[in-house]
Amino acid sequence: MTGLSSAAVIAPITTQAHNLQGGGGISSLYDDNDNGGSSKITKPDANDPNTWTATGQAWPDDWQGNGPLNVGTNASGTNGKFGWVTFDFGSVTALDEIFIWNLSEATAQDRRVNTYNIYYSNAPTVAAVSGNGNAAASLDYDFASGGWTQLGGTRSLLQWSDGTGADGIETLGVSAQYIGLEFITYGGNSARVGLNEVVFTDTIPEPSAAILGSLGFLALLRRRR
Repeated sequence: MTGLSSAAVIAPITTQAHNLQGGGGISSLYDDNDNGGSSKITKPDANDPNTWTATGQAWPDDWQGNGPLNVGTNASGTNGKFGWVTFDFGSVTALDEIFIWNLSEATAQDRRVNTYNIYYSNAPTVAAVSGNGNAAASLDYDFASGGWTQLGGTRSLLQWSDGTGADGIETLGVSAQYIGLEFITYGGNSARVGLNEVVFTDTIPEPSAAILGSLGFLALLRRRR
């Protein structure tokens, strides 16, 4: 038996993307960029991203995947998307919510994600492999390759605004090892497309009042003995 649940921020073990490079690199996508520098996330409650706000441009701390998946004059992207990211948590995890901060570089607003899809999986049929280096090395990943389930429909992501909370907050409510994001549309700059931060919370069940009461009673019996 369990009572109410609390949330805690959980970081992925590994991340793959259509291109690893750009901005602070792919690892900066989930580092909470709270280390100062040109950008900062303020966290009144470190375990509750609902309380977080972001201030300042994040060029050194965000991820801008070089070379969106729009080869040549292909304005519709590749297989219906311009980019993708997958997160591996190492084992099946009870995931509560996802918080997304859009690209926050004021001079590069056309690199921000506009619409995206969310997928989840415990065992993808085909492993995601990152592109690396430049536009020519960018790789597509097909979420229809097997093992993935789309969570709801296509979402819209707000454009980043200094001093506000996450630009996108979605309830996951799934137990999964992998989460994938598929960028359907973005600002339109053919050079890059990316995000600032992606933060996940998992659900931690707390003992029910009955269990806590039983433990207290056992402790009392022990004392009397």
